[in-house]
Amino acid sequence: MSNNTKIAWCDVSWNPLRVGNGWHCTKVSSGCERCYAEAFNKRFGNGQPYDNSSVAFRLDEKVLNLPFHWRKPRRVFVQSMGDLFHEQISIAFLTHIFDTIEECPQHTFLILTKRPENIKRLWTNQSDDPACSWRYMREGTILPNVWLGVTVESEKYLHRVNALNEIAAAVKFVSLEPLLEEIHIESYLKYLNQVIVGPETGPHRRPCKPEWIENIIEQCDAAKVPVFVKAFPFGNRISHDPAEWPEWARRREYPK
Repeated sequence: MSNNTKIAWCDVSWNPLRVGNGWHCTKVSSGCERCYAEAFNKRFGNGQPYDNSSVAFRLDEKVLNLPFHWRKPRRVFVQSMGDLFHEQISIAFLTHIFDTIEECPQHTFLILTKRPENIKRLWTNQSDDPACSWRYMREGTILPNVWLGVTVESEKYLHRVNALNEIAAAVKFVSLEPLLEEIHIESYLKYLNQVIVGPETGPHRRPCKPEWIENIIEQCDAAKVPVFVKAFPFGNRISHDPAEWPEWARRREYPK
């Protein structure tokens, strides 16, 4: 799957890893409870539940090669239908994906994970298989056209930012989406180049108070960290149009 996306902070999604005709992930925290990718997969993919641990990932070669055909530079959300650093994804598959990223320096590839600890395992290269020697991590950094981020939906998961801090990346960001409670992120902002924030969307969404978003913006401004507001809650309605929002919320900033 690769298409023009409704995700406001990127230009296109790129999903080179598949399971059958669909996608796969497993839930690790409260932010996963109403996963849009799971719902999309049930409707258009293989229909398998995301908690199925017996699935086998495959690399879709046609999708893998798509970035070579995009002439204009794009911000590319990598594996938006899952987590690129899921435990069941092999280092060999990751190597093919990062080879493509390296050979397409005109694009910026955004990777968002809830499993930053798995990146560190790659970094230390604990595999005994010489075919899985992953030079990107062994050289001590991720490629310069990779932005690496973690999802933090509540204060319970701020430890993911600490894990992110242990990884060398050109740009590091955090996605506070879905924002499920007020989060105090001040002491973590020194590690970050951008913060994305927004309410849960879709049916049966959990509440998000506007003052939680305002508080995140104030914390980012104090630390001089760019902030990107993806959507805004108006009671039972979610708006994706910044023109409708309070002026203080109209923030869609990127790292310099």
